Amino acid sequence: MSKVNWEELSFEERLDVDQKDRFDSEEQYEIARESIDKAYEDYFGKPGIDDMGYEDYESYVDLILSNSDESAFHGTDEEIREMWFDTEIFGGVDPGEE
Repeated sequence: MSKVNWEELSFEERLDVDQKDRFDSEEQYEIARESIDKAYEDYFGKPGIDDMGYEDYESYVDLILSNSDESAFHGTDEEIREMWFDTEIFGGVDPGEE
């Protein structure tokens, strides 16, 4: 995994970054995704893929990751798990409603 200096990227460049590269390992990316998925289901009452469809949910999670502070991508596995299991990342807005 290549390391990304997030602070030096423009908004457009940030959209092109594979969010996995921001984590210390691919395993930590998977831990974060599992936590986000669980938090989504706790908050909205059903899995994100069932709620939005695969592509829309993946785009939604990528947007959450791309808008997150760099500090949320580094730590122990347990810290990553706890940081990303946060229903507040959904901002109280149902992604299926406009």
